[in-house]
Amino acid sequence: MRFPDAEITTIDLLRHGEPVGGRMLRGSTDHPLSETGWQQVTDAVMRQTVDGHLPYDAIVTSPLTRCREFALWLGEEFALPVQMEEAFAELHLGRWEGKTHAQVFAEEGTERMSAFGSILPRCLPPAVKPCTPLIRDWPGPGSSY
Repeated sequence: MRFPDAEITTIDLLRHGEPVGGRMLRGSTDHPLSETGWQQVTDAVMRQTVDGHLPYDAIVTSPLTRCREFALWLGEEFALPVQMEEAFAELHLGRWEGKTHAQVFAEEGTERMSAFGSILPRCLPPAVKPCTPLIRDWPGPGSSY
C-alpha cells in the first residue's frame, strides 16, 4: 500500500481520451486512443501526481484498447499493478454502434437519443439487451445505488 496512513479509500474514475476515428457512438467498438487522446489522459493523470508519484495503489481498467493500453503504460511508468475488468467494458450500442449522433438523429429522430444520456437504463439504443442488474434495476439520475 502506497499510502498506509490513509483513513479512507478513494476511487478515481478516469474516462479515456479521444479514440482514433473521432466522435461517434462507439460503445464496444475497440478503437485505440488517438495521439490527442493519449495527451488528454496523460495530462489528466499527471495533474494528480504528488511529489512525482501517483496517489494510487492499483489501476483497474476496461479491456478495451482505448483504456487498456494507457492503463498498462501508466502501470509500468509508476510501478503499479494493473487489472483488466470485463465489467468495465462499455455497453454495446446495438444499431447505434459506430454511428455519429447526427446519423442517429437523421435515422431515428431526436427523442430517444436525447433521452439516452440522462436516463440510460430506461432508454437503451434499439437492439440492445439489458446487460446487468445494475443497468436493469438502476432507479435513475440523482439516485444512489
